[in-house]
Amino acid sequence: AKKHLEAAQALITEDRVADRGELTADDPLVPDLVGGTDATQRRKSVENQHTLSLFYLAQVYGHQGDKSKSAEYCGITLCRQLAADEYDKDDWLQNCTQLAGFYLGEGRTRCCHYMLTAALALLEREKAAEKGVAEEVEANVQLGWGKMHMSRLEESAALRTAQESPRTADDLRDELHIPEHLRFDALGISVSAAEEVASVGSFEDARAVFNEGIRCFNDAMKCYTQESWFTEHFEILIDVSNLYRSLSLFETDPHRRCVMQKHRIKAIEKLADDINPKLYLGLYRSAQLECGNVYRDIAEIKVAEGREPQKVAHAALKAISFLEKFLATYKDELDSGKRIDS
Repeated sequence: AKKHLEAAQALITEDRVADRGELTADDPLVPDLVGGTDATQRRKSVENQHTLSLFYLAQVYGHQGDKSKSAEYCGITLCRQLAADEYDKDDWLQNCTQLAGFYLGEGRTRCCHYMLTAALALLEREKAAEKGVAEEVEANVQLGWGKMHMSRLEESAALRTAQESPRTADDLRDELHIPEHLRFDALGISVSAAEEVASVGSFEDARAVFNEGIRCFNDAMKCYTQESWFTEHFEILIDVSNLYRSLSLFETDPHRRCVMQKHRIKAIEKLADDINPKLYLGLYRSAQLECGNVYRDIAEIKVAEGREPQKVAHAALKAISFLEKFLATYKDELDSGKRIDS
């Protein structure tokens, strides 16, 4: 499949159609085309076939494990679909949001921001035209934004903890983040400014990023409710916990840091013992571990602050309780001598 798709791509890349003008009846491309004898329609058909070939190449590279190449062809496909006004809005938004997630994982935050800006622009355009968008698709766009803000805050907190200077807009300005083939000119959006993705150094700036992130996650949870999408809902709660953890590293007041830590697991702790480990073992482990780690952090803050021993002990005992439940889920593996890597 890859061989034939690449051959089709090469055929169009050579621009045979553009160089020779209108296709002739004996052109080898003609039998597979639709649109009659009109040159414009025939050219449009060729371009649509080319876009489809690029889409299939993205799938092929993905199956081969070449994620970068798959992302490149996915981006080109999205750009061509938008330019030709030939796309399914839900599929386009979903693919654009997923591509943003890929770039975020690659550390290309500026490119991620641009992709999410494109998704939001199309979403708003479709809603303004009173064209329905699937609820979960809209939620995924918000979720993508939330994860980007979370990642930005996590990076900033890590730099602060390591006592390193934050990455400024000047550090990012010259980095190549937005390839030309990803420019969605049809949406009328500009390339994301470096200031929009630079790390932050002050509590005030960190709080602003936090507020944007928490708003996006809350919007996503309007769709991904505990009752209808339990796994997705729980995963968002973990993301919210990470937001609070990162923000707390910018706070200097110990009491306020403890309050933020408690906010991390306010919702997770309520669910921790209600999750059935036989049905949701991974989620159960995550809940117990998250709660245990938070109470451990609270105990450490109280120790550093010189608080009363009983208050330190209360947090420490809570941490032990949750962590013991987490470890207990590995009892069968441990009893059988099975190696546990994570």
